[in-house]
Amino acid sequence: MKFIHHVLFWAKNPGNQAEVAQLRKAIVELGKLPMIQMVHVGSPVVTEFDKSVTDGSYSISVVMVFESAEKENEYLHHPLHLKFINENKHLWGKVTVTDSIA
Repeated sequence: MKFIHHVLFWAKNPGNQAEVAQLRKAIVELGKLPMIQMVHVGSPVVTEFDKSVTDGSYSISVVMVFESAEKENEYLHHPLHLKFINENKHLWGKVTVTDSIA
């Protein structure tokens, strides 16, 4: 069983490339925590084929894979995740989280 944690970040100042890069770097560092099995940090892509149904308004997409909901909960309460939020929350205007299990 896999637990998928998908987060979309909308940068507070999307035109400020330094701020977006800072946020992206901090997210990549979070992906190194041992309870995370896989991480993908990406940018929006909207193709001509699917532009009518694809939301490309976010700045950064993060997909993390955990072996269980318990491991994801461990991540959510980990001191480095809490530090990430504290040190970077000024960089985003909106965040959405979608979790799923496979």
